[in-house]
Amino acid sequence: TLILESRPYLTGDTPTLADFTVAALSILIKFPAGDYLDIPNQLKGRGIPGLADDLSYAPFFLWRDKLYSDYRKVGTVSSTSSSVPSAIEIE
Repeated sequence: TLILESRPYLTGDTPTLADFTVAALSILIKFPAGDYLDIPNQLKGRGIPGLADDLSYAPFFLWRDKLYSDYRKVGTVSSTSSSVPSAIEIE
């Protein structure tokens, strides 16, 4: 969390693969509370006791959830989309 106090993302002013990797790996520690992932409602916001509820990690989970809120959208796939993955740009 100390890195994120001085900048919005892990390596600078724009998100990189590092940000999305850290966010994804942290899901096992605490599930996001929002509707960013298709998970059961009873799991949202819950996690490993002692880590997920430790207030010193709260800024990190807020950052992670904002990253999901900004870049992860559930249920936005068009019915006309093909089964081919779409390309994305990652620096």
